[in-house]
Amino acid sequence: MPDGIASMPVPPLLCAFSSTLFTSFSQSLSCLIPTLTIVFCVAGVAQAKTWTTSASGLQNSINKARDGDIIRVTGSSTKSQILVKKRLTIEGKGNHTLSGMMTVRASGAVVRNLTFRNVSYGSRSASISVRGAHKVRVEHNDIAGSRGMGIFVARSNDVEVTDNKIRSVRCMKGSSGYTTAQGVKVGQGSKRIVVMNNTVEGLQGCRTTAAFSVIRAARMACSKEIG
Repeated sequence: MPDGIASMPVPPLLCAFSSTLFTSFSQSLSCLIPTLTIVFCVAGVAQAKTWTTSASGLQNSINKARDGDIIRVTGSSTKSQILVKKRLTIEGKGNHTLSGMMTVRASGAVVRNLTFRNVSYGSRSASISVRGAHKVRVEHNDIAGSRGMGIFVARSNDVEVTDNKIRSVRCMKGSSGYTTAQGVKVGQGSKRIVVMNNTVEGLQGCRTTAAFSVIRAARMACSKEIG
């Protein structure tokens, strides 16, 4: 299927029938007015669309989609930065590679089953960055070779970071001049963040290296560093 093509089940036509029986207006009239049947139809509520796209066409599909839609990435690669400002589910379904940072700024978005490789972008580099968005889910992603951070959450509430695999995060020079490499970082201004069942391995030796750097407002469970 070409990039940016959406499929949507045709909503059923909902029909309702109403029957009204009219009787005589006076006791002296013992006649019966025939039954009146009214038929009216209302179109079904629009359903979410599912978009199928290559990695290189992902941003274009995001731009076309509407809140609640699903976007499936089925192949190819891209180095472009990806910006998500709609409540979408973005999921990997094929052999694809994203090498540009994905920034999520839409509450309710879901990012899952995506493959990121060698993402490097500025002083706040991360493969997946959630900024000012709430109730976002980041799950089952495969991240390797990021510069600085694998996943970064900032000024966001009720975000779930679960079952992600992060490897070989490279050193990044921060604004203060020292180098850092972190698997998952939850910054100040975030509340009720869940970091669960993630694995981080092979961090480069930098001045500051941490598999998980989270504030007290975040809840850690079953996440681990390997090696």
